Amino acid sequence: ELQIQLLEQGLSEISSRFFQTPAQVAWTTVAAGDGWTCGEPSSSSLVVMYVPRGLDQDIRTALLQSICDLWTSTTGCSISEIVATASDRP
Repeated sequence: ELQIQLLEQGLSEISSRFFQTPAQVAWTTVAAGDGWTCGEPSSSSLVVMYVPRGLDQDIRTALLQSICDLWTSTTGCSISEIVATASDRP
């Protein structure tokens, strides 16, 4: 699907910009009705990007904003439908 290709490309561009390496993307699709928010079926997306331990908070914030901007512009979702995390690499 074109939207998935655009999201993968965007995530790789973001990762390359911040870390000089493209993102490794893995998708997990939640079946309709299996995810809920506030007692209603959810339309939210969760994006987890692993980052180097001790990443500067200003960089982390800019990274997360870039992910949210990509997601809302590509999918048309509202900012409240995207949860982005920059988790320290295990």
